Amino acid sequence: MENNNGYYNDQNQQGGYYQQNQQGGYYQQGQQGYYQQQSGYTANGQGYNGGQQYNQQGGYYQQDQRQQSQDAYFDQFAAQQTAMQGMNQGFYQQSGSAVLTGAAAEERTRAVLTRSFGFMFIALMLTGIVALATISSSGMYEIFWGTGSAVPLLIVMIANFALVIACQSAMTKDNVAVSAVLFGLFVITNGIMMSVIFLAFQLSSIATIFFMTGVIFGVMAAIGALTKIDLTSMGSVLFVGLIGILIASIVNIFIGSSIVDTVVCILGIVIFIGYTVYDTAKIKQMAVAYTSMSVTTLGMLGAMTLYLDFENLFLKLLQLFGKRK
Repeated sequence: MENNNGYYNDQNQQGGYYQQNQQGGYYQQGQQGYYQQQSGYTANGQGYNGGQQYNQQGGYYQQDQRQQSQDAYFDQFAAQQTAMQGMNQGFYQQSGSAVLTGAAAEERTRAVLTRSFGFMFIALMLTGIVALATISSSGMYEIFWGTGSAVPLLIVMIANFALVIACQSAMTKDNVAVSAVLFGLFVITNGIMMSVIFLAFQLSSIATIFFMTGVIFGVMAAIGALTKIDLTSMGSVLFVGLIGILIASIVNIFIGSSIVDTVVCILGIVIFIGYTVYDTAKIKQMAVAYTSMSVTTLGMLGAMTLYLDFENLFLKLLQLFGKRK
């Protein structure tokens, strides 16, 4: 028997076992097998770790019901944002009051694009701040995720749809102040719903996918801004594809097919990459066609369109490549 710095060793040749106690855990080995207890596991081999129950005898992990509901809500949120993109694409049908050319057109186009990407960046930052605040604040977390009730999120979702319609209506009337307020409220409600990604996915995975989305979006937006090709016909093809993946996403909420989910994600990535190019080029056309609208209003309109492009691309990439908790 030896006692040295908190270590206790005892060996019994007749019993055929070796027992060691080292800083809060123990390891016991016999002729028939071994038994191990570590932090996070109970003596009978069942324990709790990271919201999952582990059963050694059954040899499987069983997810917590709350985690499953958060995963399901994420899929519903992704489908809703796809529908939001469809609403935004189909809203503006009126023709411009005039078409600028020459230096005036270039200057106005540059100003509208600058405001569009600037407002989009601010909207993305605000979305992230609100999403993190929703998760970090005990009060907000309890309201939206702690009670298990879907009513608060349903109210936010309905408000989100209503704000898109109201914001687009204010933009058509060239009401800068009202458009800015409504756009800000839309982004805030989106941030609340976006908080689900921090519950469903690992933080490192979210950061990686966000960076990946930024690179892809930046390249595609640059192509759309620099191209001289008329992409008008591309819009109808993308819209048909958008409706297709929206219908498939809604159906898959009920059938829960992993194959359908993968196909929808891949098609969605292709469609939203295309929309990034198309919408950037469309903003250039709107800048010189909608001369009755102010540069700031057109900038907010462009920002909302690009914001939805970025968000939907991010969500599809996260669905396909993200590591769930």
